[in-house]
Amino acid sequence: MSLQLPPLAIHAVGTYSNVYGEDTDTLVDLKPVLKQYVKNVPRRLTRFVQLALIGASECAAGRELPEQTGVYFSSCRGDTGVTSQLLDELVRDRHPPAPLNFVNSVSNAACFYVAKVLQLYGRSNFVSNYYEPVVAALTAAQLDLSVTAMPAALVGSVESCSSPLANHRRRLSVSPERSVAEATNWLLVSSKSRPLTSVFPVLGYVNHIGYFDSLEALQDWLKAQTGISETELWCGQHLPVDVRASIQQSSGIQRCNDYVRQDAYYDSPTVEGILQYLNSGTGKSMLHINADPTGRYTLLHVSRA
Repeated sequence: MSLQLPPLAIHAVGTYSNVYGEDTDTLVDLKPVLKQYVKNVPRRLTRFVQLALIGASECAAGRELPEQTGVYFSSCRGDTGVTSQLLDELVRDRHPPAPLNFVNSVSNAACFYVAKVLQLYGRSNFVSNYYEPVVAALTAAQLDLSVTAMPAALVGSVESCSSPLANHRRRLSVSPERSVAEATNWLLVSSKSRPLTSVFPVLGYVNHIGYFDSLEALQDWLKAQTGISETELWCGQHLPVDVRASIQQSSGIQRCNDYVRQDAYYDSPTVEGILQYLNSGTGKSMLHINADPTGRYTLLHVSRA
């Protein structure tokens, strides 16, 4: 499926992460970091919400966003820390959960805090997709920006770590010796046909968002694009190596970036890849391609301004 919608203009990127090696089990205290961005920090925030506020505030860069800016928040797993506490209270301890744990177990609670701190009154959405949550959130934002008067959208993802880290590694299905990370990554976007240029410059464009139900459908789309061999292929964390080789062979793309293969693992690094491309990518444009086990593919075509 390829929707013909107006491209998105990228105005700002916000990112923050922590990496934990096999020799540590202590999580970074996020309160001092959050205070650098938020003057009046709400009380009793979960780690997941703290990360969301850090990334969204970094993306806003201290500037006042239009009040009707929408929030499109995504995650593979949601707030695993508070969910674990909630299940311990219900199953292990056999008593009702603490009210705040119950409220914060709803992932859209993080959207509330982002909107409150940044004083936004537009649409608020939480999008969950295990294999490519960022693309799902960008798709929702692109649809709304194309049919409404919404001026801009904050599109973000958060993957948080929880203690003990040994349990978190098992949850992620990664080996005990591999480093893991928690990260918050955000984009501020508007419709290219109505760019938000009065406050923020344009850094780049999301030219196309594509969904394909087979490798053949993806390759047919690539073959139909003019000058596709001049782009740079960025491989999502679920794209098999043999499929990557097949894509390069059929499309003629020479440049390839395995930006997630050796890094500390977390679930949704797509915005991090976009930021790396905007800062240092060598191709005329960027094709970010990811896959899921059923043989479906997602594609982002990004270029610099």
